Amino acid sequence: RRCVSIGFLQGHKMPFSLTTSRLILRDFTPDDRDTFIAQCQHPHYQRFYHPSDHTQDALTTRVAEFINEATMTPRSRYHLAIVEKASQRQIGVAGMRLEDNANAAIGFGLNVNEHGKGYAFEAMTTLLEFGIASYGIKRIYADTLVENRPAVMLCQRLGLIEFELSDQPDILRGTNVQPVRLFGSVL
Repeated sequence: RRCVSIGFLQGHKMPFSLTTSRLILRDFTPDDRDTFIAQCQHPHYQRFYHPSDHTQDALTTRVAEFINEATMTPRSRYHLAIVEKASQRQIGVAGMRLEDNANAAIGFGLNVNEHGKGYAFEAMTTLLEFGIASYGIKRIYADTLVENRPAVMLCQRLGLIEFELSDQPDILRGTNVQPVRLFGSVL
């Protein structure tokens, strides 16, 4: 069973969180920085990104952006730390960006040691259920690379389908990989 915890205490916004039987999805804190950097700098994780995306400075900035997002009103971005309940370890990130016309972009990443355990699916299902219930999301999309088969497969498991293949190679990464956009509609 999932629950949402949002509230105010003495005029201060409480940290946002969603929970499942195995996971807590919560706002990032400064204490998450080193774990997030280690996750993103792992060679297996980096193979789908440009090296400049995962420098110490770039990732420190990204965590600061995640933390800042939680203070925005109204909130339109949710980049949440995925925490395994049993160990209280931060194991990844689940993201949702709200857009116009009830659209939302999603993204996710897990520590490579946590792949294959169903955590990303569990986290993204929970985050999407929250987005649908709270914001009336009707259409979801994710951008990834064709070569990132685990991400494509997870998106398909979430109900997204390959909709658009770019005819341009991924210029940002500096290679000839093909980006793909996956779409899904909420019924």
